[in-house]
Amino acid sequence: MNRRLHGCVSEFLSNGPAARALETLLEALEPETDVFVVGGVLRNLAAKMLHGASPPTEDIDIFLSNCDSLPTLSPVTVTDLGGIQWLPRTCPISFDICLLKNFVILRKYRMSPSLENLMASIDFTMNALVYDVRRKHLLDGGATDDIGKHLMEFNSPMFYSRPLTAYRILLLRQKTGFMLSSAVFQYIKQQIDIDTLLALQKILSARFDRDGRDALWQEYDRLCAFPDYDAYRANAAEAVMVRTCGSSLD
Repeated sequence: MNRRLHGCVSEFLSNGPAARALETLLEALEPETDVFVVGGVLRNLAAKMLHGASPPTEDIDIFLSNCDSLPTLSPVTVTDLGGIQWLPRTCPISFDICLLKNFVILRKYRMSPSLENLMASIDFTMNALVYDVRRKHLLDGGATDDIGKHLMEFNSPMFYSRPLTAYRILLLRQKTGFMLSSAVFQYIKQQIDIDTLLALQKILSARFDRDGRDALWQEYDRLCAFPDYDAYRANAAEAVMVRTCGSSLD
C-alpha cells in the first residue's frame, strides 16, 4: 500500500501542477535543509488512490528543518501560525511553509523539532502522512488505514486550543465526508462550552464568508442533534456510506 501511495506522491510532486514551484522552493533553500510535505495534500492523494475521489488540493503544507530562517520567496503573506503562505505565479496551489521548530504544537508542549515529534503531534490519523522530499521517504502513522475506512480519528492528544480543534473537526468532516470516531464525536458533544463557541465564531468570521460560516454551523448543529454515538453511527449519512462501502469501524 505504501509503495503504491509513494508512487502517487512522487508523481504529483515531480509532474503535477506544483512540480515547478517545488523546484523553485528547493533552489531557494540550502542543500542541508530538510523539507517535509505534510497532511492534506497527502491525505487527498491517498483518498484518490483508495476511493477514486478526493477533495481538491488547494494548498501544500511544508515544514522545514535543519535551518534557521524561512526562504526568500515572492509573493508571500505571513500566516497566523508563524509561517508564510507562498502563492507561486506558475502554480494554482499555494504553499504554506513553516519552520518545524516554530510549529505551534511543538512550541506549546516544549517538544524538540524532530520528525518523530512532528508525526506524534499531527491532529488526526488521516493527516498522519509525511513525505521527506530530500530522502524521498513516505511515513504513514496509520493514515491509509483510516482513510480506507472513511474514518476521522484523533492521532494526538495534544491540542493547541479547543476552538481550533473544534474548527478543524468541522472543517475536515465537511471536506472529507468521513465519519467521526467515538472520541472525535464526544469532543464535539462534550468539550465545546460557551467560551469555545464564541472563540469558534471569531475563527469562522475571520476565514469564511456568510455561506461558508453557515455551512459549518449547520454541520455543528447536525452533529449535536444526535443524542449519542450509537445514534450517530446508526443514522448519520456518512455512517450509512461507510456501511455501504463495507468498511468496518470495529
